[in-house]
Amino acid sequence: LFRLINSLQGHGSILLLPSLLRYQNQQTGENQECRGAIHGTQYLIIAFISGGANVAGRILGSLLTERVQFRISQTIVATIVAASYGVLLAVKGALWMEVAMTIIKIGFSMMSLEIGMLMINISYFGRENMDMNSGIARAAGFTGTTIGTAMAAFLEPYTAVLCTCVMSCVQVFLALSIGNSSHE
Repeated sequence: LFRLINSLQGHGSILLLPSLLRYQNQQTGENQECRGAIHGTQYLIIAFISGGANVAGRILGSLLTERVQFRISQTIVATIVAASYGVLLAVKGALWMEVAMTIIKIGFSMMSLEIGMLMINISYFGRENMDMNSGIARAAGFTGTTIGTAMAAFLEPYTAVLCTCVMSCVQVFLALSIGNSSHE
């Protein structure tokens, strides 16, 4: 379930960000002739958030992996991601949306780095059930990707944000329940 929510957040946000930008354009009335389209510098914003935040998250995640226990780091990052989705719901405005989505993408990258290492950790899954348990966790990730992208594509943007915010709050409690991993 932890892997499912992580993939839902990260891969769903790939489509969610342009949906939020289009929604913002429609609400503000900018560029009346193309209100429902992404335009100009918004493409650079999408590229920065999607690419740059992922790189930053991988770097931060690799620095934290060796220094902070799994349960502590994942709980903190999951809480920050859930709070960022809450900010998207509570505060309207382009700047807040861009900052929150950047934090969400950084958090996704940090968590998926550790989750990826967890998928190959024999001491976590156990030698006997390693292949089955790791396969189930990976399948849950694919399911989360499908759900996240479907929500971003077919729901109203802020409905998708609300659903993902609720799932992110669940992820905080899941992070607390996962045992520590030594990444051996």
